[in-house]
Amino acid sequence: MANIRFNLRDTNSKNKTLIYLILNYGKERLKISTEISVIPENWNKNKQRVKELLDIPNHHQTNLS
Repeated sequence: MANIRFNLRDTNSKNKTLIYLILNYGKERLKISTEISVIPENWNKNKQRVKELLDIPNHHQTNLS
């Protein structure tokens, strides 16, 4: 069974960092950059999504990508 999650490249960064898609299938692992960046404090680790804050202009679009 496949397992998909989204992680930040550098969770301790003070600047924007890339969001990675991690796909695990059996013993195989694939890590793909989404080419989307976010400031780690605006990232919800549990939901694996950008926080829905008013000062993040396109958070809905980013979460749909």
